[in-house]
Amino acid sequence: MSFEKGWKPMPSSLKVLFALLALGLLFTIINLGAIFKTGVFFLGLILPGFAGVAVLLLISCLTAILLYALWNRFSWAWKYAIALESFGIINSFLAFLALPQVIPGLVAQAIAENPALYEGVQEDFIIQSMNASMALVQIFTLMLFLVMIAIFYRKRSYFSGK
Repeated sequence: MSFEKGWKPMPSSLKVLFALLALGLLFTIINLGAIFKTGVFFLGLILPGFAGVAVLLLISCLTAILLYALWNRFSWAWKYAIALESFGIINSFLAFLALPQVIPGLVAQAIAENPALYEGVQEDFIIQSMNASMALVQIFTLMLFLVMIAIFYRKRSYFSGK
């Protein structure tokens, strides 16, 4: 059975998710150089350098497959999306748990690389500020993944043509 594919038949909520995923993919690729230096959270660890870039390229490929599957309305796309977003939840949760152990090292590295920028600011204040802001980012990310899973699940009939 063949269904109409592409942007036009896609429900609005899936169009929003498609756009968000495509933008995320684009920004990830644009920022690979910065990620090489700073690293990326992966399963509770920060992976710098080639390892971080390799992980992000893998996740980018998986996201590109999802975008292709959404566009082509493959019947398995919604299950794949839920699996990918579930991995995102696990990764974000582990990153959230790792923040107290990771942030002090990142702050020390930032101060060592540019001491003039942090002159007169207490290191504990920077650590607390980064912990709070990164925790908020992780909580927002977790909520976003949950909303995405709910939308993919609710719109699963779109992929079967019902």
